[in-house]
Amino acid sequence: GQGERFWDFAMGMGLPDSLCSANTIAVASLLMGPGLTPDAIVSNSPGSCNPNAKMHAFASDYLGIPQFILEKPVDETRRGRDLYYQYLKRMIEDIEEWAGEELKVERMREVMEKAYKCVEAYHELWELRKPKPCPVPNMFNISQLIARTQLWGRDEGVEVMQMMVEVAKERLAKGEFTADEEIARLYVSYIPYLFDLGGYFTWMEKKGITILGDVLAIHYFPEMDFSSKDSMIRGLAETAFDYPMTRQMGANSMSMKWLEDIKYAAQDLSADGLLYCGHHACKHTEGSIAYFRREMMKELGLPTLIMKGD
Repeated sequence: GQGERFWDFAMGMGLPDSLCSANTIAVASLLMGPGLTPDAIVSNSPGSCNPNAKMHAFASDYLGIPQFILEKPVDETRRGRDLYYQYLKRMIEDIEEWAGEELKVERMREVMEKAYKCVEAYHELWELRKPKPCPVPNMFNISQLIARTQLWGRDEGVEVMQMMVEVAKERLAKGEFTADEEIARLYVSYIPYLFDLGGYFTWMEKKGITILGDVLAIHYFPEMDFSSKDSMIRGLAETAFDYPMTRQMGANSMSMKWLEDIKYAAQDLSADGLLYCGHHACKHTEGSIAYFRREMMKELGLPTLIMKGD
């Protein structure tokens, strides 16, 4: 409930209102306080989101703290991925030197093993979205996003992901669906709504509309080798290279990779249509949405509802 306060603070500093509120409000909360006071900023997405990159660079300069950046090559071949792995190793070494301690292999393995329990639950949830009607509550899209970005590799993350799987399985067994019938199955082709969470998602459900996922829900996890620090770092590099928006917006062809990912999800989960709500801060998607909608209709016959918002 603090969004407007932080937004007004950022505007009062003279920052442009063409930045998206997600990045502006988050960074303004660091500058204004009280709350998190970071010692450093670590970013792996400077090429996939310009407002994100600019706001973190600004915060680093304003707070006088270091910023560690992981550059992503647009080369999607094995050569590009190997280069990314080398970049990640170098960044970890830089952080170790700055922090004055080395990354502990035992601790890393403990976190990674928990992360892959979350991965197992993620794959189960994906499969549970396929039945008609879908037994997975719409609100679980946001719960999964929060677990993926904030809790992956923690006990809480495992608990949340497994709980969602259990609830969905129970609903499937009972044939439960919120509305009398499932009227439409939509896939959100961009980021989900990040405001009025319960109201938006549950309202859609009550109208018989299932939200099957969004652009941040399409993950590809490699087989993980837990045997050594280097093998786990390589697995992390593969995962980070394919993190949704990093993979799409940082690809050699953003529009093609975005289209490819959403086509896969929409087909696999039997979507009836797509929903896009973008804003002027994201030049990537705004510049490609007309092409995206035309190609989705041409190739899959799926309409895309385009709205503007922030």
